[in-house]
Amino acid sequence: MSKGDTGHGFVNVETFGEGPRPVVALHCALGRAASWLPIARLVEDATFSAPDWPSHGKSAAWQGPGLMHEAALGITDQAVGTGPVDLVGHSYGGVIALDFATRWPERVRSLTLIEPIFLAIVGEDDRNALDAYLLQMQPHFDALANG
Repeated sequence: MSKGDTGHGFVNVETFGEGPRPVVALHCALGRAASWLPIARLVEDATFSAPDWPSHGKSAAWQGPGLMHEAALGITDQAVGTGPVDLVGHSYGGVIALDFATRWPERVRSLTLIEPIFLAIVGEDDRNALDAYLLQMQPHFDALANG
């Protein structure tokens, strides 16, 4: 386990395995880095690096205003380093992994998305469903924006 200051508070990074192939694994919104341990045990030729998002696992509490998407991209940037790595993301982590891979594809050897939540797709298929969801979630968004 290692910890570092990414400019977004103290971020815990768990490391699993000792194989030559680097994997960066990004957890879901209700998860933590240690959630990747059972998966990492199945892959003998890889070393998994899994950061805890702020306010998750052993990382410091989120102190920023609003959503932490950009902070998560910064944390992923540091975990990936110069790459290329196998980038894996689950749910919210999948959204961050996809965004990262589209911005810096040269640093990603492979991309695995597990149940990514990508609301823009819903908006393309059924704008009314997306608008209803956003209206339902507005109190949550307001609370995040107000700290």
